[in-house]
Amino acid sequence: MKTAVIMAAGMGTRLEERTKDMPKGFLKIGSVPIIEESIIKLLNVGIEKIFIGTGYLSEHFDRLKDFYPVELIKSEKFETTSSMYTLYNMRDRIKDDFLLLESDLMYDQKGLNYLLEAKENDVILASGKTNSGDEVYIETDSNGFLVNMSKKSDDLGSINGELVGITKVSYNTFKEMCVYAEKAFETNPKIDYETVLVGITEELHYSVKVVEDYTWCEIDDESHLKRANELIYPEILRKEAGRKSVKRNILLNPGPATTTDTVKYAQVVPDICPREKEFADLVRKVQKDMVDIVHGGDEYASVFFAGSGTAIMDAVINSVVPGDGKLCIIVNGAYGSRMVKIAEAYSIDHMVIDFGFGGKIDLEKVESEIAKDKEIKCVAVVHHETTTGILNPVDRIADLKAKYNFSFVVDGISTYAGLPINIKESKIDFLLSTSNKCIQGMAGLSFAICKIDELIKTKDFPVRSFYLNLYNQYIHFEEKGQWQFTPPVQILYALDQAVKEYYAEGETARYERYDACWRKYREELPKLGFNFLHDAEEDSKVLLTIMEPDHPNYSFNRMHDYLYERGFTIYPGKVGNKNTFRLSNIGDVHPEDIENFIKVLKQYVDKELV
Repeated sequence: MKTAVIMAAGMGTRLEERTKDMPKGFLKIGSVPIIEESIIKLLNVGIEKIFIGTGYLSEHFDRLKDFYPVELIKSEKFETTSSMYTLYNMRDRIKDDFLLLESDLMYDQKGLNYLLEAKENDVILASGKTNSGDEVYIETDSNGFLVNMSKKSDDLGSINGELVGITKVSYNTFKEMCVYAEKAFETNPKIDYETVLVGITEELHYSVKVVEDYTWCEIDDESHLKRANELIYPEILRKEAGRKSVKRNILLNPGPATTTDTVKYAQVVPDICPREKEFADLVRKVQKDMVDIVHGGDEYASVFFAGSGTAIMDAVINSVVPGDGKLCIIVNGAYGSRMVKIAEAYSIDHMVIDFGFGGKIDLEKVESEIAKDKEIKCVAVVHHETTTGILNPVDRIADLKAKYNFSFVVDGISTYAGLPINIKESKIDFLLSTSNKCIQGMAGLSFAICKIDELIKTKDFPVRSFYLNLYNQYIHFEEKGQWQFTPPVQILYALDQAVKEYYAEGETARYERYDACWRKYREELPKLGFNFLHDAEEDSKVLLTIMEPDHPNYSFNRMHDYLYERGFTIYPGKVGNKNTFRLSNIGDVHPEDIENFIKVLKQYVDKELV
């Protein structure tokens, strides 16, 4: 999107003497007029053309043309119309999608990024409660689509946010707005654009992006101006001064994953003691989010630990096997083998069903081995073996639960929030994951989503670890609202932001994005001479294992370094004695990133392997 529209025709009558000789967009808070500051922010995010709808004292805007790529379109009816007519008056000039703003806004530049990065074509930016006075409240449906807007809260069924005054508008929606407005002007020439947006909701779904702690204000009267000077502008300066654009590396390794800047900056929060209720409330919210993402409901709870994925593997394996029972571990890669090593470290009685690295799980053999051993009380398997990229048949293994009465542990570390998972339907009792893979947060926190009745059973099992005991961590937080030990505070704030971005994208859309990236790998890599370890139907669609080419000039390290210097990180293989490397497509990675990676890889191939 390269176009913006600023509506600046109004007379600003509530500011009386201040706007007697100039439009209110030329009020200065800081060193430049607020409309000029807005123009600079638009240019900073890549906007190339800005239309300004003028009216009152329009000559003040002329000088902007000498410095910025603006086009002025005056409404001769500004005194008898409102914002929709100002926008309608530009219908012959606007030919593209655009950002729509008002001239009297002070706002954090990040709000523009929220809209530009949104996948939807039509998005309204909303904030949490501001208590600013003169708020426009927004009601949305359960999918986050616009239902209604009003300054009167009683007009709405619910209040889901407050209108900021920055909106992403597709060209098709703009045309619908103009058609609607033409009819409305006959009886209401002062209809505003907000009313028109509500009026066309029957024809289209308008998404609302709510950023709870977004910093902004509109300046309509003296109280607004005072608030802008004393509170809002200093806060915007603080946020924007501390926010630098972070170099974007495309991580094609199995994790940690590429993250958005908004997730990175979510870690920049005031210091807080983790014993405070405010932090406990955040933890409870994110714990519930983790359960909801896999459709767990009230039967499940999430238990958090500071640590990597191996920490939660350790916590679950050492916690869920009774003293008189045996653990069965199904292995076809390094992470299944890691479960075995954990069991060995705690001297937990266990058996292994090993299909070899990259081997396909034989369900008949699994059932046969489980049936032979009546001591088995728990079965563990990796959902997606990131050593190979194979996706294991978790649901079909779960079908054996009722017959053989075992609790079911699934390592979902590299599939959680990437592949759709319904923990109830899959009959999983303990699902493992971390904050840094498909959920797209930062590394440092791991968790298990536990069926509560199965978790409570473990309170009578041997306590094999002081720190990594699942039940003790769960019950301590349930009873006291605090972690037993110091949590990774900033990682929780980043995870909360990552969850918001997950819901904004949606479960299906995230999977489809990962799938699209995987398909590009599958389509393009064979053209460069690379073959795959598995057939497509066995792939997880979040990672591929690639056979290294048999070429005298080939060197993984040289290929890695060539790609790394150009912003792409790849990872070596882990498949026994086979020469492989791995490419993932998890995290904030998009099909165009894979296309660019393929181009750079082709340059390397043409240089070294042809």
